[in-house]
Amino acid sequence: MGKKVTATGRGETTLEIQVYPGTQFTIWDLPGKNDEVVYISMEYVSFSKALTRRLILIQSTVKENSSIMKLFDELGLDYDIVVNKFDEVDEDEQHAFREQVHCGIQELGLKNVNKVFFVSAKHPQMFPDWMTMVDYLTN
Repeated sequence: MGKKVTATGRGETTLEIQVYPGTQFTIWDLPGKNDEVVYISMEYVSFSKALTRRLILIQSTVKENSSIMKLFDELGLDYDIVVNKFDEVDEDEQHAFREQVHCGIQELGLKNVNKVFFVSAKHPQMFPDWMTMVDYLTN
């Protein structure tokens, strides 16, 4: 988007659907970070089915949003995982962290994960996955 459009940081959770129109795409920010309090309605399911792309944003483990990913698997919907704040992982731990995320996907038996991107929205140029993700989403 190229600009700050909402509050971010620890403890910031989307409570209502938010729309952020861009020049080539629109981002729909949906509630659902905390698996214990996710309320999924038929309207939410119908909305999710209509999306061109579904990006699941996580910070530390795949388990953070496992309920919605398992639901997408059951519905036969593909999705991508975006691991944000990768800049907060020590450089010498980044490889192990990537492996931990990929192992988490396997352990949970997630079936419809297309791609996993490790990025930093705060420092997008720091990791090549940012440009790979932008290219993937816009082409």
